[in-house]
Amino acid sequence: MATFRHSISRFAIWSLFSLICALSSYSQVPGDVFRRTLVERAGFTDEELAKASDGEPIVKTLKNSDKKDFGVCGIVRIRSTKDVTMAAFREAVSRRGDKTILAQSDFSSPPAAADLAQLTLDPADIDALKECEVGDCKLKLSAALIKRFHSEIEWNADDHADRANDLFREILSQYIAGYATSGERSLMQYDNQSRPVDLAVEQRILLARSLFVGEIAPEFVKYLTEYPGAQLPAVDNNLHWTKIGFGLEPLVAVTHSSLYTRPDGLFIATRQIYASRYVEASLAFSMLVTVSLDGSNERYVIFTNLSRSDSLGGLLGGLKRSVVGADVAERTVELLNHAKGRLDRPDVPPANEPDQTLIERITEFVGERFKSILAIALAGILLLGLLFIGRKG
Repeated sequence: MATFRHSISRFAIWSLFSLICALSSYSQVPGDVFRRTLVERAGFTDEELAKASDGEPIVKTLKNSDKKDFGVCGIVRIRSTKDVTMAAFREAVSRRGDKTILAQSDFSSPPAAADLAQLTLDPADIDALKECEVGDCKLKLSAALIKRFHSEIEWNADDHADRANDLFREILSQYIAGYATSGERSLMQYDNQSRPVDLAVEQRILLARSLFVGEIAPEFVKYLTEYPGAQLPAVDNNLHWTKIGFGLEPLVAVTHSSLYTRPDGLFIATRQIYASRYVEASLAFSMLVTVSLDGSNERYVIFTNLSRSDSLGGLLGGLKRSVVGADVAERTVELLNHAKGRLDRPDVPPANEPDQTLIERITEFVGERFKSILAIALAGILLLGLLFIGRKG
């Protein structure tokens, strides 16, 4: 027992020493890195940087060579110099009370089917599963899972809907449990269309293309790449599912949020590790950092999102991306204004969220004549929106 205690004590001392050494190596974000990334990779102008320094939220949609890719980068300066907890920061960059959320819950540790007790598929989803074939299915699933719905469900039985719901919950809980223990190695390959999509590959591409975090917090990138095998002090993880209904076909999505606290900044990474339709992959970062600019220190909230959506290509891809871009930029401005208000005035109660839902705002923006385009393009908007409205960062 004494030997065991001695080993534990040495481990604790070494862990504390490693933590102190790691934290002491961090410093404020160099101004040249901040400017260069915003100008060269996000397309900010000197005028926009000046406005941002004055406290105005600035948002840019990112140019991508792949027509299925969509990205946004937004920044806003925070005047307050008070310390900010991760809980306060997460609240500041979260949306509340969105009417499109039909159900949601955290996963337990380890994930279990009971965590999905409130999740039920719509009748249209049940019908889609009945007709699913590898390479031709409305819901995103692997070939093996599509075959399970064929072999394990008696579709002529009176209780086929209940059985399909039970199987979907079982499959999703097993999938998330595998991810919690094996990370990206267990991520699904979507075989619902003629072109398979390896979600692990998609996530690696998005992480490699993400702005700022590689320069500011390379240790966090390493942690995310090696999850769950990597070790990094002061990281909390959360697995969360959400069902969103918006008048068209509903979306079931699972996100993994990693919250990293560092002396010079707060970082939230949100990865989509499953979506039942529309979006192939999505990765967002919310960061609160101090930037050394022209001899002074300025505090910024930075929000970036990169997504890949099979709904943004095709004949009307340019128009769909334009619709998505305009609304997501507007939504990001709202997010940054909310964050600035909460962080600059933490003692003021948060204002009530507007009653108007996302689909109502988009419908007004696009107009009646673009409703058919909205039905296709909304998927990309919603996945990006999911990163704003989720309660877990």
